[in-house]
Amino acid sequence: MAEARLSAFPPESLASAVTSLAMLGAGGAVACLARLGSAQPAHWRRCWDAAALVGVTTLGLHGFGEPAGGASLRAWSFADTSANLALAFLVLLAAARDFAPEGARRALVLAFGAVSTLGVAHVGAEKFLGGAAGGLELHALGALSGSQLALVADYAAVLALFWRGRERMPPRARRLLPLLGATAAVGLLLAMPDGERVDFGFVAYHAIWHLVGAFLVALLWLVQELRFAEAAR
Repeated sequence: MAEARLSAFPPESLASAVTSLAMLGAGGAVACLARLGSAQPAHWRRCWDAAALVGVTTLGLHGFGEPAGGASLRAWSFADTSANLALAFLVLLAAARDFAPEGARRALVLAFGAVSTLGVAHVGAEKFLGGAAGGLELHALGALSGSQLALVADYAAVLALFWRGRERMPPRARRLLPLLGATAAVGLLLAMPDGERVDFGFVAYHAIWHLVGAFLVALLWLVQELRFAEAAR
């Protein structure tokens, strides 16, 4: 039966199912590490709990939603996108608490809370109502859906907040910011092609995106760990 189940996966779906384990591992690892003697405060520990949830929903989508399709695929896809949006918003809340100007913090949180809510509404309409309200077509590069655009907006704001607060970071954490931005840019490029697209026979973009996303979660955790460990000395 396991053999029949394996053969049911198209190669690109199998690749995504396997690399989703990297997301599960990264999310689970940072959540556990944050609870085992980390110096990070509660508003960052909540982010790592959300990262663990993203690992679960990513595996659920690619391991159980595909290739079954139908209601299972729609439900897992909605759960996965919503979990990613929740993670992005929690990271934004944490970064805003640490680095946003006090007078602008409330407006920033409300604005990006609305962006994230619209992202969840977009994927809900797409999966359960048979249509999606817009997105961004990028021709040869692919496209970004409304929910993906919400994720891009959240993480762009996070990077801007980190850059604003870089002088308050210890040098070891500050030196990782360019790598954090570059990794996020690579992840964006990998997210744009169609999820089933494979070039050169082995470049399965969505599957590789999982690996880059797992690295991004681990790197983001490391930046915060360096920040707060230094402050605790």
